Amino acid sequence: MLRICSHRLYIGLILTCLLASACGMIPSTDSSNSSTASVVTQPPPTQVDNDSQTTPTVTSNRTKYNSEVKAYLGSNVSAFQALFGSQGDTKIKGAIIWTLSQKEWFSLTFDSSNNHVYDLDYYFYPASQTDNHQQDNVSFEVARNICSRFIPPDSKLISTNANKPDPSLADGLQYIYKSKWLSQQLDASLFYFDEGAGTMNNKLNTPVDPGTFTLFYIGNEQMGYEMCFLTTGINWPS
Repeated sequence: MLRICSHRLYIGLILTCLLASACGMIPSTDSSNSSTASVVTQPPPTQVDNDSQTTPTVTSNRTKYNSEVKAYLGSNVSAFQALFGSQGDTKIKGAIIWTLSQKEWFSLTFDSSNNHVYDLDYYFYPASQTDNHQQDNVSFEVARNICSRFIPPDSKLISTNANKPDPSLADGLQYIYKSKWLSQQLDASLFYFDEGAGTMNNKLNTPVDPGTFTLFYIGNEQMGYEMCFLTTGINWPS
């Protein structure tokens, strides 16, 4: 089953759902500017220590390491419910949204045939503040520390890209990985090229090798990072 919407359309659906359900979120009035990002000329790729962690299996999505539940791209929804709580917003079919604090929220999308996650998004600004939230942006180090924990332990880094291939795309940093474990959790049809904007429109829905996924940080060094997402397939060309 192919994903129908682009990331921007999906984010819009999530925001509409959150606002309609009156989650009680109040935009933060904190005057401190957390948007100052650490200056990184070329951020180092996230390293995965394959020797110190056990590769998860299909039946161990709730394995604990250091007394903390671990959930990865490809894990069963139950792993994320154990991590974030079972009372997430489920108004959007095949998705769950958690309001974590006044400034952070998290959402995931899963394959309804086996409840395994193929897309997850972590936001660093209030859900009610969609247009003017740069004051809530975080440094690359903060974003990486949060988002890298969702990488399957057996992942191998394939490429890093900091230069957007089309001017119409948002600024960001892209890391492309491949995980054999992930390829065993999801149908091969969920691994494809998912960015069809501008000059890359002809690449939309082109299949990629199963197990290939993207970790993407939206933002830049000067303004900080507003969100990160992990998704099966590729957004920018490698």
